[in-house]
This record gives sequence, structure tokens and C-alpha cells, in this order.
Amino acid sequence: MSTTTTTTTGAELKVRLTGLGISPGWFADQCGVAMRTVVRWFDGGFVEAKVEDLLEELSALTVKSMMDMLDEIDEETKDEEGSHVTLLTYRTDAEFASKFTGRKTIGSIQPPASWHRALTFRVWEHLRASGHEVSIEYR
Repeated sequence: MSTTTTTTTGAELKVRLTGLGISPGWFADQCGVAMRTVVRWFDGGFVEAKVEDLLEELSALTVKSMMDMLDEIDEETKDEEGSHVTLLTYRTDAEFASKFTGRKTIGSIQPPASWHRALTFRVWEHLRASGHEVSIEYR
């Protein structure tokens, strides 16, 4: 993997991971670095290009998955008036992995359940802004 540095700031990295629902520990594991390296990146250390690549892949997967989730909302998920939508998410990584093994992955990386919950939050916000009543339940 490349060790070229990028222009991603520590603040940007931390905000993007938070927005994606990704913990620093999970991210460190996926990058093949120690947790202290991610903390150093947060504090202004040089972020490697492979990190930025993974962030871009996670962001792209999130946008695609959000669009897919919105497309999947049909009459079965809405109440009789069509204004209430129930979204489903996962409590644990194991539950998420058992349902989506081989799907919603980046190469061989499967995002954690926290990523799916953050994705569900984005869809929840979008639907509420569109005038829908929305509830979220665990699968």
C-alpha cells in the first residue's frame, strides 16, 4: 500500500468517521494501523493516501446505500396514508454481518452495524424533511 500523504486534516478525518458511524478502532483495523496512529492523525499527523482512499470508498458506499434504501421504500413500509415509514437497522455487528454477508462491502471489508445505523439516520432525516413520519426499529 502507498504511504503517500494527503491533504486530509485530522479534523476532517474525525468528522468524516463520525458522520459515517465508523469508530476509530474499526478504522484502525481496516487500515492495518494501531489505534494510536489514528489518534495521531486526529491530532494533526500526516494521513496516508490509503486512508483517504478508504474514506472515499466508505463515502461512496454510503451515498449508494442511501439511494438504494430510499428506492426500496415502497407501499409495504408505509402505513395506509402513506405518510409513515418504518426503517430497520441492526443492533450488533454480528446481526448486520449475518444478514448482509457479501453485500454492502468494500472489497473484503464489511462496514460495522454502526455504519448502517448512521446510514439509517441519514435516510430518517431525508424522509422527515420530505414530510413523512418515520420510526426506526431493530431487525
